[in-house]
Amino acid sequence: MNITKLSANRLLAFAILLNSCSSSLPTFKKETERIVVTTIADSSFVSLKNFLQSKSATKLKDTLIIKFDFNKENCWQALDKGSLDYLLKVLDNHKKQRQKLIEERPEVSFFEFRQAGNHLSKLKRLDDKVMIDKTGMLISILFPIQTECGSSAIILPDKKVIMVYTDPHFDAFYFTGEKIKTILNGK
Repeated sequence: MNITKLSANRLLAFAILLNSCSSSLPTFKKETERIVVTTIADSSFVSLKNFLQSKSATKLKDTLIIKFDFNKENCWQALDKGSLDYLLKVLDNHKKQRQKLIEERPEVSFFEFRQAGNHLSKLKRLDDKVMIDKTGMLISILFPIQTECGSSAIILPDKKVIMVYTDPHFDAFYFTGEKIKTILNGK
C-alpha cells in the first residue's frame, strides 16, 4: 500500500474525529458581537414574565437576568475532567457568589436555565439552582442563537434586552447599573 495514501487516510480519519468532538455552536469573542441590545415584543414580554413567575418562589422584580446554557456544548470539558470533590468546590463557590449578588441587588430577579438534554457539563447538571427549560420557551423568545458557553439576557422594565452571547462566566450577572447604561448608550 502507498505510504502517502495511508497517511492521508489517517489524517482524514483524525480530522473527522476532531470535528465530531468539537461543538458546532458559534463562539462570539469580540465585545461588539457578544453584547447586543434589542427590544422584546409586548406579547413575548408577557409570556416571558408569566413563564418566569411560574418558576419563581417570589414576585418578579423590575429587572430580569437569565443565564441559559445549551445542550451539546463543550464549554466546560476541561473542568469536567476534575474530580467530583473539585467540581463540588467550584459549584459551592459559584453558589456563594450568586447568593451574595442576589442579596446586593434586591431589584433584580436572577435565573439560571439550561436546555433539556443530557449532553451538558457536569457542573451544570450538578447545580440544583439551574432549571431545565423543558418547553423550549426561552429558546423561542430569547435564545434562538445557540452559542458555545451559553448566553445571558438582561431584560429591563422598558422591554429593552441586553443579550450577552458566549457568556461562560455569566458576565451579565455582574453588570453594574453604570455598565448597563453605557451599553444602552452604545458606548
